[in-house]
Amino acid sequence: MSTLPEAVHTRIRSRTAALQPEKFVERFGALLEAHRFAVLGLLSAVYFAGAALHARAKPFWNDEIYTVLISGLPDLHSIWRALTQGLDGHPPLGYVFVRTARHLPLDLHIDARVPAMLGFWIFCLCLFRFVRRRMGTWPAFAALLLPFASGTSVYSIEARSYGQVLGFVGIALVSWQMAADGEHRRWTLPALALALAGAMFSHYEAGLIFGPFCGAELFRDVRRRKIDWGIWAAFFAGFLAVLSYLPFIAGQRKYMGHPWARPHVWMLFDYYENEFRQLIIPGIAFLAFAALYYAVYPGRGRTVEAGSATPMDGPRSHEMVIAALFAALPFVGMAAGLLVTHMFADRYVIATTAGVVLLAVMVVARAGRNAPVLPVLLVLVALGSFAQKSVPTGKFHNPIDAAPLLRKTMALGPVAIEDGLTFFETWYYLPPQSKSRVFFPIDLDAAALYTGRDTVDRTLLAWKPWVNLPLPDYRGLEKPGRSMLVYHTSERPFWLLGALVHDGARVRMIAWNLTAAVYRVTFPSRPQLTTAH
Repeated sequence: MSTLPEAVHTRIRSRTAALQPEKFVERFGALLEAHRFAVLGLLSAVYFAGAALHARAKPFWNDEIYTVLISGLPDLHSIWRALTQGLDGHPPLGYVFVRTARHLPLDLHIDARVPAMLGFWIFCLCLFRFVRRRMGTWPAFAALLLPFASGTSVYSIEARSYGQVLGFVGIALVSWQMAADGEHRRWTLPALALALAGAMFSHYEAGLIFGPFCGAELFRDVRRRKIDWGIWAAFFAGFLAVLSYLPFIAGQRKYMGHPWARPHVWMLFDYYENEFRQLIIPGIAFLAFAALYYAVYPGRGRTVEAGSATPMDGPRSHEMVIAALFAALPFVGMAAGLLVTHMFADRYVIATTAGVVLLAVMVVARAGRNAPVLPVLLVLVALGSFAQKSVPTGKFHNPIDAAPLLRKTMALGPVAIEDGLTFFETWYYLPPQSKSRVFFPIDLDAAALYTGRDTVDRTLLAWKPWVNLPLPDYRGLEKPGRSMLVYHTSERPFWLLGALVHDGARVRMIAWNLTAAVYRVTFPSRPQLTTAH
């Protein structure tokens, strides 16, 4: 009985030895390398088809509506004027891209997200190019697909500038790598400068990416004992894009007093959890397959030749440094938020994904020198995430249909929606004849007092003269004996009901469900509203 496990193990080894997985990896890897463009074309077709279907089924959320409305303005001058007046908090390039994409003969929910789709896929292709240059085809395909196992992939179908920022980051990485190798510097250096400037023109927080680039280049120069003036000139030229911010920064200053995303150090832990927890299941699957491989082939493994499309000469030390610095980018973003911008959000440091993916691939590729199946297993695991994100999610449903309680309440009369984001999304999707059925009371002092933030309120006020939003003054609502309806959700902190109760109004719940409630508010018969500001 005691010899049975060993006998079974011996039989398994004898039968699997004939499979020769290393040779399979070499032969199939060489085939994959020879037809890599066809494979990339197939993956591209699957990606864009899946992304378009997802985009068509996904309603715009608050920030995307800003993008859609601004990109639909009559001309570029109107876009420039809208941004200088603080209608949105991004530089103009993203709106120009969306404005151009809206000429496509597709559904608006697809058109407006095409720049993000392109930017995200360019980012993935650039990671493929960056890794293949040093580590071969198998790790390169892992780098191409791993971003789909992260939370970052959601920005591939969002009508905001984050996807295009990733695209510019990818182009900058490849240009920097080639320029550092002395290859085609006549165009790689300008491409590096333009990519960095493009990222800066797309989002203010994109300036954070200069930290990893400058840190890695400084490390490289110290090791070489020679300054690469061409690369530093490209960095400086790209950074000059910050001068374009000055008119827009002036329009954003009014939002700095009570921002919606105040930074706290504990948000760093939330960031890594939110963005990369989707990697847990693929990571467990990879470790399980790797353990099974080592169990079946104990001690087996050998270095694979460069032509086999697995490990090659490995990444340069400065490339490992830039990967580590990108992976640590949230710490830089947090420092900037605490000291300068007073804001921090996960999407502001979206380029962190580049560092995490590159580090993961570098580790597996290094281990793959003696176990060449490991990069193949990583590709298969990442391919599962890619396939999952490419599956259609269904048909589009108007958000109003997803809020039956709100729809029923609007039939009773005009409704004050307590949350500004819900109000704006509802107003956008309502037909023109019904837009007056909802409104959002404005009182900046009350918003700051009860919630500690007034960014959304100020933004909606800036939009009012452009799209005629129904934003009555809170203090002008009071009329003796008047009654009104208030729609409340449990998603975000609000101030309206608290202010009404404080000011003596009678508040009574008349309907509710698991996520929302409707209140009937009756003002006292005699004026006595004295809102504390």
